[in-house]
Amino acid sequence: MATKINRLKTAVSAVASSGLGAFTIGAAAAGFRTFGAGQNGQAFDGVLISEGSAWELRSGCVYTHSGTSLSRGTLEDSSTGSAIAFTAAAVVTVSQSAAELARVHSVSDIAFSTAIPLTAVGTAYMPQQTVSSVLAFTLAASPVRGAQVYLRLVADGTNAPTFTGIKEWGGSMGYDNRPGIVNNFEFFYDGYDAWFTVAQQVGATPVDLVAPTIATATVENAAPTVVVLAGSEALDAAFVPAASAFTVSGHTVSSVAISGSNINLTVSAAFVNGEAARTAAYTQPGSNNVRDVAGNLLANFSDLSITNNVGAASQIVRLTGLQNTTESGDGTSGWNYASTLSGFGSNGGVCDLSFPNATDCEVYLTLGNVSSGRDVVLGLDSVSGNSKDVFSADYGIWTEGDGKLTKCTNGSTTTAGAAGTMVTGNKMRLKRVGSTITAAKYSGGVWTDMATWTGASTGQLFIGINFSGSGAQANDLRGAGLA
Repeated sequence: MATKINRLKTAVSAVASSGLGAFTIGAAAAGFRTFGAGQNGQAFDGVLISEGSAWELRSGCVYTHSGTSLSRGTLEDSSTGSAIAFTAAAVVTVSQSAAELARVHSVSDIAFSTAIPLTAVGTAYMPQQTVSSVLAFTLAASPVRGAQVYLRLVADGTNAPTFTGIKEWGGSMGYDNRPGIVNNFEFFYDGYDAWFTVAQQVGATPVDLVAPTIATATVENAAPTVVVLAGSEALDAAFVPAASAFTVSGHTVSSVAISGSNINLTVSAAFVNGEAARTAAYTQPGSNNVRDVAGNLLANFSDLSITNNVGAASQIVRLTGLQNTTESGDGTSGWNYASTLSGFGSNGGVCDLSFPNATDCEVYLTLGNVSSGRDVVLGLDSVSGNSKDVFSADYGIWTEGDGKLTKCTNGSTTTAGAAGTMVTGNKMRLKRVGSTITAAKYSGGVWTDMATWTGASTGQLFIGINFSGSGAQANDLRGAGLA
């Protein structure tokens, strides 16, 4: 946009290019201004150069203060119809050309203010505002007849504007406070009163101002490597953040995809049945932030609980070589075992299913009788057949007849469990994830980790069970990922 200076008229001291080039600016004429440092780099229209009866009118003339130089810009008109070779006797004046005057419509952009400035003839436009609090509009001092100000307010459904010293014109549509509706205000002064009218687009629908939220986070059995974040509305698939914008506890996010209202996070390792509770979090990145189709950004969130619907593809486990027991049930409903003899030495057995090499697996059973003297051990051993003896189990979980939990490991070392007691109907579980084996109990609808071994063998581990005490029971042994 060209710059104006009031009362600028100045001599020149030189003209480049044989009088056809830039002017070197001299002193101001008496009673006038000349160019100064404040005009450095600014462009001027309506620049009149005169010398005797010769004259030119130019636009786009740029002043450079370091050499007090004014470029010749674009020739708009001249006394000869072409460029004139001037001398140091020329005079430069900033005025307005006829073309420039024809472009003046008394239109301006002004800053937003609740004090409406109806103080100059013409039309002024304020930038659109999204309402977030009550806006109390007043009339600025010294209104001028013929002044107009336009303003658009986007309603929030709560905060309607107020007006002091400004009357609502009879033709006004009234303020529509539905969230997202755009209200167009015209303020004007007729020489007697300040007025406003407000209107909306015909058939206006609210603009979406509501940011999307995440309602749920789930992992399904059919896709155990995908965490689905279900959004509250459709999301813009053109904006997909980097995987680093999301975290999933206990897992690594490797990629992100937007599908409808969902954000799909691909993770490793895959979720497994019964693993510890997991949460998801999101931090807005520097680019490609998640947003709805209206452009509202998804806010940061943390500690969003993930519902794990990955079910164990369970196999029914039938023990082999289990001595001194009665066996009931079948391969459809599950096998149940009850001890008929006290003591561990010959009262154990192994099955033909095992944890295969380096595979995430689990095995669990239901306790059928937790009472004095009736103990149950569920164990794993790296040598086939060894788990029949509780003291050769590398990893195991032992529930004593009084419900106290003990873990056993390394053949002969036993240490007390970390949580609670167990009762009839609770489940015992051993699970391997990578090289970590976890012993857990299931009570009240929740799996609770009791003990953990890290650095465990990723080779094949064989399942075994032992009883101590006549009447000790292990019901419906099942496992997932077994070989």
